[in-house]
Order: sequence, then structure tokens, then C-alpha cells
Amino acid sequence: MDGAQGAELARRLDYRHVLPVHYDDYTVFRSPLDAFLTEARALGLQERLVHCRRGQHARVVASQERPAVC
Repeated sequence: MDGAQGAELARRLDYRHVLPVHYDDYTVFRSPLDAFLTEARALGLQERLVHCRRGQHARVVASQERPAVC
């Protein structure tokens, strides 16, 4: 899967939040995280994106508007 395909999948699934994981340790992805983020923003998904850098955590609670990244 490349960035455009991942972004399209995120658009079709229509989840409230999109949290990319394993983007730098799963070798079957055909493009880097930046490509996915760029494509997702182009599709208008920027408000759904939650990006945690390695070592960070996100707490996702069903009633929470936006996950907290810590």
C-alpha cells in the first residue's frame, strides 16, 4: 500500500480518527508516512489525523473529540 492508497482507504472507512502506526518498521508499505499524510490532507482528512512519533502515546476515548497525544 502506498500513501495515496492508504489515504483513500481512510476516506472510505470514514473513521473519526486516523492514527498511522508501523509506518517505519513494516516493510511492505511502498511510500513513507509523509506521502500518506500529504495525500490524506489533500482528501480533507487533516482533522482526523492523529500523528504520534515513535515513543509517543495517544489516548483514544470514545467520547473524546480529539485524542490526546502525550
